[in-house]
Amino acid sequence: MNSLNVESVRLLTQCWPHLTYVDLSHNSLGCEGAAALAGRLCQLQHLALADNGIELDGMRALAGKCFRHWHRLQHLNLSGNHVGSYGALALFQAAMLVPQLQFLSLSDCKLEHVSMCYLSVAAGYWHHLRHLDLCLNHVGSVGATALASAFRSWPRLQLLALKSTQLGDQGVAAPSASAEHLKQLTYLDMSHNDLSLVGVGDFASVLRCGEHLQHLDLSHNGIGDDGVDVVVSAQGWRQLHVLDLPDNNIDKVGALAVANAARGWRQLQFLDLRHNKAHSLPRQLMFRLLALRLCCHCDPSK
Repeated sequence: MNSLNVESVRLLTQCWPHLTYVDLSHNSLGCEGAAALAGRLCQLQHLALADNGIELDGMRALAGKCFRHWHRLQHLNLSGNHVGSYGALALFQAAMLVPQLQFLSLSDCKLEHVSMCYLSVAAGYWHHLRHLDLCLNHVGSVGATALASAFRSWPRLQLLALKSTQLGDQGVAAPSASAEHLKQLTYLDMSHNDLSLVGVGDFASVLRCGEHLQHLDLSHNGIGDDGVDVVVSAQGWRQLHVLDLPDNNIDKVGALAVANAARGWRQLQFLDLRHNKAHSLPRQLMFRLLALRLCCHCDPSK
């Protein structure tokens, strides 16, 4: 936590009006601090305001008074602020003012499913979007359906983070209908979403399209051995580097399926199987994993 105040922000923008990269995260700027950026920094490309206590008035100031001067903005991080649904509406209504946006982080912003509806409308203005972080929000199945319609507008999307967004099996089925628009994903986080075999089965089409996928996180769900079998049966993971599967009720059968499939993932470097039922993995399985020269995290054999 830093101690910059509103006057500090005004002074900063007056002294260096041509800044292109500004990170003011973890201060206590609030709505006034956000408003202090209005009409300044016309060359801005990267702005991070995470954890600043920004609420609705601050969002309206950013969207209504700041965005019109930030046509070059590519990176926006507002994570950890109380954006809420109305703040999201203000943000997304101003989407046309920042058409170059590539990175959008709204993790833990008190967003709800209606915010995803607003985002889907704004999606058409952000054709360059590559990184979308919506972790720790209440997206749910309704929001996931709206979000899925937005994927068609983001052909360059490479990172999608949906950790703890209360998707459930019903919500995770929605992106599957847009699987062909997610072929460029390199990073996918679906952890902490209460998925089961049913959800993974519906999501299989996205996994099968993941030829560029490098990092897949399905940890802390409940997919079990059968769910793992669906996951590892996905073909074309030639670039997969990291596979996270902790706390998924995976037993020895599922762990063995992962080990067998890992032979075909030539780029795999890190495999996490901790906190599963298979806490006492057979020694031959451990040797098989080690033979692949992986950084493998498993609960040790007793």
